[in-house]
Amino acid sequence: MRSVKPRALRRRRVLLVEDDAEIRDILVRLLAALGAQVVAAADGLEGLEHLARWHPDMVLCDLAMPIMGGLEFAHRMRQDPRYRNVLLIAVTGYNRQADLYDTWSTGFDGHLAKPIRMPALAALAQRLEGGRAARETP
Repeated sequence: MRSVKPRALRRRRVLLVEDDAEIRDILVRLLAALGAQVVAAADGLEGLEHLARWHPDMVLCDLAMPIMGGLEFAHRMRQDPRYRNVLLIAVTGYNRQADLYDTWSTGFDGHLAKPIRMPALAALAQRLEGGRAARETP
């Protein structure tokens, strides 16, 4: 797999939904370094508010969060046809086969296990650049 280019996500709008402040800060910096315009939310409810106002190209969403978790966020997001083509990626410490099935069946397009690896981020950038939000089976 090719390495991530410094501007791989140039001009792309990315919504990050992550409750852990340290992880959120690291991912915001990484995504910004890749050229993305990033807005961050600390839980799913705040994420839905940003989604409605900001209309991102891609959403990276943790699963286990207070107030509203990632699965509920994904369910609500996918009910709205305006976000049908937004790439939705689970970013989580949960990486069992059952977790992969849960994210896929709830409407996520992909599943990244923490800690995030650069090749996985590169693959996301390539999918986004190609304009594809085709669902992957686990």
